[in-house]
Amino acid sequence: MKKFFIIIMSLVCLGMSVCFGGCDMERNSVPSSASPAITDMLITSFETQYPQAGTARIVYYYGQYKSGAIVAMMDGSKMAYNQACWTVTIAGSTIKYNEGNYIRVLYNGEFCSLDTAYENGYLTKEDIKDIAGKHREFYPFMYE
Repeated sequence: MKKFFIIIMSLVCLGMSVCFGGCDMERNSVPSSASPAITDMLITSFETQYPQAGTARIVYYYGQYKSGAIVAMMDGSKMAYNQACWTVTIAGSTIKYNEGNYIRVLYNGEFCSLDTAYENGYLTKEDIKDIAGKHREFYPFMYE
């Protein structure tokens, strides 16, 4: 019985991995309105700052804000994630994450986290609220 349960759970996990992995966008695609110049800047900066991550991919582009900060969720071809879920609150806005991935901010050629960008003044409270709203639209199942 224990062996049967392990086999069933393995198949369920495999099915989830195939679904989530197979539903992803093509490498280097931007599911939004980023210009080719911004796309190139994000990809090049990510691969330079995180060479161990492999080929960069923009999962979701949130936009460029008044300070010049460019916000995107990105990953790399060699990055491995678990199915961990967690929640952060920044400037009163809640953002829920899954799959070990998080939103990154490119400012002056360097990536940082959303909370660091807010603390350093690269993003305002209104910017964070806007990003959180877009994130909620992109991952509605995380907020149900």
